Amino acid sequence: MKYTILYLAVALFIGLSMSTNVLAQDVLEAKRLDNPQWHSVVHIKFQAGKMARIQQIWDDMDKINEKAGTPQPVLRLRMSTGEWDVMIVWKMEGGIEDMNWEVRPDNVKGRQAAIAHFGTVEKFKEVRDEYRSYMVASKREIARIR
Repeated sequence: MKYTILYLAVALFIGLSMSTNVLAQDVLEAKRLDNPQWHSVVHIKFQAGKMARIQQIWDDMDKINEKAGTPQPVLRLRMSTGEWDVMIVWKMEGGIEDMNWEVRPDNVKGRQAAIAHFGTVEKFKEVRDEYRSYMVASKREIARIR
């Protein structure tokens, strides 16, 4: 019985000292992120056997983006494991504010450059639709550095 009381007293002492320590350190202050860098991350699964053509379309799009001065992917990874074939990462130049656009000015500029590259609206739409037809599934996530 006396050991039980002793154990309870020790446990109570330890519990109170730990909670006092935690409470003393738990002063919450408002703080903004220091220069967060937001990115759009797209995972895509393609139909089997289409990667060579998809790469050709990416090469065209890279040329179009370079000519138009619109953002290029920061990273394009061919996945070796998992359910996705590729992961493409774009820096959100306007930060999280980029999420507030239904159609961003860069999208308009890029579309105009793509039409000029392919020669006609119809040819641009044909290549765009071809690319989309190879996509089995995709998902988009937002990530940040810092």
